[in-house]
Amino acid sequence: MSDTKAISHALETAKAGVAVGGSFIAYELAEAFVSRNVETHWLIRGRASCAGCSTRRRASLLHDAARADGST
Repeated sequence: MSDTKAISHALETAKAGVAVGGSFIAYELAEAFVSRNVETHWLIRGRASCAGCSTRRRASLLHDAARADGST
């Protein structure tokens, strides 16, 4: 929880943020950046975010939603 609070506090003045990895946590971090109008960069190795989180179809849907929001 302390990390979450620190990140949230840092986003108050951040101009850009980088989420690394294709995990669900990285997805949530990228979403937090976008929702606070922080320039967002998301580095993912592979074809889609959350590829290991669920089925390939669900991972593709999450990836497409993030791209539509400007997270990727």
